[in-house]
Amino acid sequence: GIFQDITEKINQIQELEKAKQMLESIFNELNDVIWSVEYPAFNLLFISPSCQQLCGDTIKNYHPEKSILHEYIHPNDGHMAFSIASAIKVRKQYSLVYRIISKSGEIKWVKESAKLITNQDGMPLRVDGKIIDITRDIEVQESMNSQLKLQDILMKIATDYINLDIKKSHSEIQHSL
Repeated sequence: GIFQDITEKINQIQELEKAKQMLESIFNELNDVIWSVEYPAFNLLFISPSCQQLCGDTIKNYHPEKSILHEYIHPNDGHMAFSIASAIKVRKQYSLVYRIISKSGEIKWVKESAKLITNQDGMPLRVDGKIIDITRDIEVQESMNSQLKLQDILMKIATDYINLDIKKSHSEIQHSL
């Protein structure tokens, strides 16, 4: 007969299925967007479900050689939709901070970074990247900067008041009345 014990093959398939379910569970819980594209073709291989949470939509118009989120980039940050291909060829990695406009119109700050992945012989395989929503960090930094500017203004006013020549000020006030 042509009977073959396939128990080992079934066990391997079950282990692969368990691993797949575990990875899907992990990716579904991430807030960061994880993505991967072929190199050098830049065809999209994978993008995590969190992209929909970040953008309010799925990536429909992915354009090879541009940012994964190029269709959402804020018009004032359009220059950031540079060629990934060039950056990867020159530096093998990149990191950008820019704004996006989600489908609902919400403006968000993101940090996108990516790196060229090679095999053990150094031959390029793909580019893997991540996109992190840093909106809250930017808002906190802007608030701190505003508070520091206000503090500087108040310190200048206090210093000017402390260093005020009372006799001279009194005579100037009387003269102006």
